[in-house]
Amino acid sequence: MRVTDSLANIAQPVVSPDGGAVIFTDTHLDGVDLYVAALPALPVPKADAHSPLRLLGPRDVAPPDRPDSWDQARLNDVVVETYDPTWSLLPKSWSGNFAVGPEGPAFNVNLNGADAASLLSWQLAVAYNAAFLHPAASASVRLGNLTLPVSLSADVRPVVTARGRENDGLPELQVDTQIRGTASVTVPFRRRRFSHNLTFGGQRSVSIDQTGVTSAPDSLRPRYPSSVTAPVTTAFTLDWSYSGTEQYRDSVSTERGLTSFTRLRLADRTAFSDVDIREFVTDIRAFQPVPGLGNHVVGVYLSGGAAFDDRAGNSFFSGGFVGRDVLSDALGGDRSGAGVLRGFPLGHVSGSALAAGSLEYRFPLLEIEKGIETLPAYLERIHGAVFVDSAAGFDERASRMDFATGIGAELRVHLILGYYGLFVLRLGYARGLTFGGGDQPYAVLGFPY
Repeated sequence: MRVTDSLANIAQPVVSPDGGAVIFTDTHLDGVDLYVAALPALPVPKADAHSPLRLLGPRDVAPPDRPDSWDQARLNDVVVETYDPTWSLLPKSWSGNFAVGPEGPAFNVNLNGADAASLLSWQLAVAYNAAFLHPAASASVRLGNLTLPVSLSADVRPVVTARGRENDGLPELQVDTQIRGTASVTVPFRRRRFSHNLTFGGQRSVSIDQTGVTSAPDSLRPRYPSSVTAPVTTAFTLDWSYSGTEQYRDSVSTERGLTSFTRLRLADRTAFSDVDIREFVTDIRAFQPVPGLGNHVVGVYLSGGAAFDDRAGNSFFSGGFVGRDVLSDALGGDRSGAGVLRGFPLGHVSGSALAAGSLEYRFPLLEIEKGIETLPAYLERIHGAVFVDSAAGFDERASRMDFATGIGAELRVHLILGYYGLFVLRLGYARGLTFGGGDQPYAVLGFPY
C-alpha cells in the first residue's frame, strides 16, 4: 500500500506505537528531511469456510477498531524537549583487517558514528604496519548543526620521505612521524542541480625523523638530516569546490557535467611557521555523453599546481600506481583514484610546478546485475575505457622540465560486496611512450568516478 506521493529516496520508515502514522526520511537535493504521514487502517478479511481463495468484497472488510489517534487533542499532549545528540553518538559501524605480508603483520581498525539527526559526526582510525614500527592514528569531528559547519581533525602517521639521506654513499629512504592538526569552516551554497563549497582552514604539522644511523664505522661518511627533518609548518588554506554532474541508472560512470576543486595554501613566519609557502593547486573533471551512443562517455581530467617557497625538494609528483594488493584494499577500503600517470613508475615526473591531464573514452560492455543466491557479492556491469595520460613537471631552481605521455586500456568491473560497498575492479594495460616509460599491466580497486 502506498502512503506517500514522493518520487525521492524514502528511507527508514517507522510506524508509531499506536499504528496511526508512519515516520520516515525523505532525501532531496538540498538534504534529508523528516516527515510524518497518516497511516490508513488496513483491511481485515473475514474467514470464509467455503473457499480457501476468493476475491474480497466490501462486506468482507471489517471496520477499524481503533480511534484516530492523531487528532489535535492528542497532539497537544506531546511533550517537546530540547534535542540532545550525545545519547546516539556511539559507533554506528566499524571495520578492521589483519594481514601478514613480506614486511610483517599489519592491521587497522576504523570506527565512525553520528547522532540520530546527523548534526554531529566523528571518525577514529588506528593502524599499525611492521614495516614502519610506529602506529598511525587519526580522528575527526564534524559539527554540522552550526550555521557554518566546522570540521576538526588530527592525525599521527609514519611516512616515507626522501630528504637527502645517504648511507655508505647511497641514497636511503627515511621514515618520519608526521603530526598534524587541522580546523576548517565550510560555507555551502547549494542549488537544485549544482553546489559550491567555500572552506577556510588552518593546519599545523611537524615531521620527526624515526630512522637511526645505520652506517658501518668503515663506510663512507654518512649524511643524515637533523632529528627534526622537516620544519614546523603553520598553513592557512582557502578551498573552493564545485559539483554539477549527472549519472543515471545504467551509466557506466559520471555521464555529464563538471566538478572542480581549487586550493590556495599560505604559510608565513609571522604566523609561527618555520617556512614561507605560497602554493596553488587545481583539479577539473568534465564529462560529456557521446551523441547517438547510449552510455558512451568522454571524460577529461586536468590538474596542476605551483609552489613558491623556501623548502628543499620538489612539491609535486606524478607517476604510476603504488604497488597494491587487491584483497588487502578490499578489506581495508583503500582505493586508487584518478590522476595517475599510467605506464610509468611512481613519482616519475616531479617539480615545483606540475601540469597533468587525461583523456578517456568509456563504453559499456556487459550489463549483468546478478548475484549468487544470498552471497554478499553482486556483479553490476562491465565497461571498458581507452585513455591517454600526460604530465609535465617544472623546476625553476634546477631550470629543468620533465614530460611524459602514456596510453592504454582498461576493463572495469562494478561489484557490490558486503551488501553495501561499491567496488570498481580496474584491470588495465598501459604503455609509456616517452623516456622512462614501459609496459605496465595492473589490477587495482578504484572509485566509481
